[in-house]
Amino acid sequence: MATNYPASLDTATQLPSPTKYDHIDSSGLEHHLVETNQSTAALALEAKVGVNNSGVTTSHDYRIRQLEGAVGDPITPTGGSGSPEGVVTGGLGRTYVDNSVDPPSFWVKTTASGNTGWRQLIA
Repeated sequence: MATNYPASLDTATQLPSPTKYDHIDSSGLEHHLVETNQSTAALALEAKVGVNNSGVTTSHDYRIRQLEGAVGDPITPTGGSGSPEGVVTGGLGRTYVDNSVDPPSFWVKTTASGNTGWRQLIA
């Protein structure tokens, strides 16, 4: 029986765990089938997770990096002098503090990407 992953999770039927007491060709535990299914599942899992800095748009690595890039670090504001509009690139929710005025003004990014879409909250 073939592996179901990544369409659905495998069960112990697709990926059995033979013990040292099981015969290598016991029904459902045939060595070549067990090894093939485990290898196929491992390769599918690696493809789904991806490698560091993956360019595969369906991999978790790629998708997580895209989310991190879109959101940035909204907790720690970027600081600078003057308005961030048209100058500071960030993702939705990114924060910015203009330290050139007293008291400092606080800005939040209202668009998903680019350097526009900043809204001043506290002037």
